[in-house]
This record gives sequence, structure tokens and C-alpha cells, in this order.
Amino acid sequence: MPTQPNGTERKPKTKVNRKSILIVSIIIVASIIGFFVYFSQNNSTNNNNTSSLIGQPVSSGTYSLLSNVNYSTLSSVGQGNATSPLQISGPMLTADNKPLIVYLGAEYCPYCAAERWSLIVALSKFGNFTNLSYMESSPTDVYSNTPTFSFYGATYTSPYISFQPVEIQDRSGAPLQTPTSDQNALVKTYNPQGGIPFVDIANQYMVSGAQYQASILSGMNWAQIGSQLDNPNSSIAQGIDGAANTLISKICKVTNDMPSNVCSQSFANLR
Repeated sequence: MPTQPNGTERKPKTKVNRKSILIVSIIIVASIIGFFVYFSQNNSTNNNNTSSLIGQPVSSGTYSLLSNVNYSTLSSVGQGNATSPLQISGPMLTADNKPLIVYLGAEYCPYCAAERWSLIVALSKFGNFTNLSYMESSPTDVYSNTPTFSFYGATYTSPYISFQPVEIQDRSGAPLQTPTSDQNALVKTYNPQGGIPFVDIANQYMVSGAQYQASILSGMNWAQIGSQLDNPNSSIAQGIDGAANTLISKICKVTNDMPSNVCSQSFANLR
């Protein structure tokens, strides 16, 4: 073996096969590109699978999950993790000779997204919705893309109460619906800071903001949320059903405990 001038051994040079290195490099680069293409396509597909429902009519199956939460579940949940509507003092608010509930929100708002779930569960005990549509909150706001519904274009019928929903802005923040002068007067009187969602229950009770942590819905889809509404031990039921129960309890007070089959239940008699 050749030696260095200082007597140490000189290691033989390794012959480099440039062709092999080129082939390996091409394979590595192709693998990296393939990974990112696959990842991007998967992400795009997943987002499209979720977002393709936005603006579409709510299916009968989804609405059934919302409107048919069992009495036993609601009784077990009670107030859950929800806050209760605040009592206010004003002349009884009515429309069509029935106590009137006014909702002001926006499709982009994640807190409105959370509150709509509870409103639909609660109001479905007094009447029926038609033409509800799937919606997600803004993709750029906190708790982005929270699954929810839109009241825009929806109709609510009930022999006991009237309901006026207003979605002020769409999911992108563009103007959607304009509150009436009477609705603006309610906001000015009872919600001067203008927070949304705002719910006025016949001028006797009000909600400003979501009644439970909107974060519990983050990263879920409609089916995952809806499937837990009848599980009283789930955080979903503790939030959504708990808030619904507080709304039901206050609505029963303004309807003079009608209908009796609802208002006689323990979940409809929360303070």
C-alpha cells in the first residue's frame, strides 16, 4: 500500500460511478415530488368532500338527528356545560300573536356556528324547519370551517312561537341580509356592543355569544357532531344539548308552558 511522505498509509481512492449517483438522485427527487402531489391531492379531496355540502339542503337524516334528540338524553344532560340566557326587561315581543324569537348572526362567525346547533335542537321541540342549508364558518377565522347550518332562506313554522333569523354576512364576510329597523332597535337596546350571535327571546331573555365552547366542534364534520347529540356523556351533548335546554326552559316561560309535553320535562325547567 502506498505511503505518505510521513510514513502513514494512504487510503486508496474510491472510484465514483456517476451514472449510479444520477439514477439514485432522480429516484429521490421523483419520490419527493410524488409525495407532495399525493399529499396535496388528498388534502384537496378531503376539503372538497366537506365543503361540497356548503349551501346544499340539509338531509332528512341530519335534520332528524337535530330535531329528535331524546327527552331522556336532554334530561340527563340538564344545563351541561352551557351558560344560561340572561334575563332582560322589556315589553313582550310578539309576531303573529305569538312570542317572537329574533336571531342575528353571520355565516362566517364560528360562535354563531356553535349556537345554531343548539337553537335548532331547541326550536325543533316547538315547531319545524324547512330549507335549512349546510354551512361552515370562515376558513380564516378562529375555529376555521366549523360545521354548522345557515338560516338564510330557511323557514320555521310553529303554533307556539315565531322565529326571525337574520344572517347579516355570508361565509366570506360579504353582506347577506339587512336587519329591520325593529331588529336593529333590539340590538341597540339589549346588545349595544353588537356581539354575535345575538338571540332575543321575546324581550324577556337574551343570549350574546355562544353559550358553550365553540372549540369542541373544531375539526369535526356534521355527521360526527350529530351522532353524539344523543350521547349525554359526550362533550358535544354537554355543550349543544345543554345550551338547547336553557333555551327551551326560557321559551317555555314565554309560551306559558306550551306545549305541555315539552315544558313539563325536567330539561325544560332549568333556572
